[in-house]
Amino acid sequence: MAGVSSRQYPIFTKFGWREIVDVEVGQSVMTHVGRFRKVTKIVREWPQNEMCQLASSVKKIKGGGQNIIVVESDTLIFLNDYGWVNAGSIIPKDLVRFVFAKKGKNPLFRPVEITRIKQLKNRPKRTISLEVEEDNSYVVKGFLIQGYIADTYSEVYKI
Repeated sequence: MAGVSSRQYPIFTKFGWREIVDVEVGQSVMTHVGRFRKVTKIVREWPQNEMCQLASSVKKIKGGGQNIIVVESDTLIFLNDYGWVNAGSIIPKDLVRFVFAKKGKNPLFRPVEITRIKQLKNRPKRTISLEVEEDNSYVVKGFLIQGYIADTYSEVYKI
């Protein structure tokens, strides 16, 4: 299961940034092609794979520091020159396609360097992934993530 580890990670929706835990089926989220599509399913399950921590060179708008995301190693992240790749195969200096977005403004898609990758031994209690109509992708903390695809996963645990 490709998923993100934190319920507080912001997702870019038609209404601006919302924590992933507050996103509901039927709401529209921004996809990797810069358009809004509806969430068709929200999947919460036990992590099946190792977790990866990716740090980008982007500074937070408030508070400084690197933009960091923790995902399962099989989560597909969009690299600027290669398209979708497993998070576990990304290396420092790879360029991800990053989204800078504000409500009511056109999103900016820019290449951003990954500065650090760390394999984590501790797994979160649950991961969250969204299934999104048509493009099946969404923006998490600026990173482009490919969503849940039912045919590729054998079992979904309900919470």
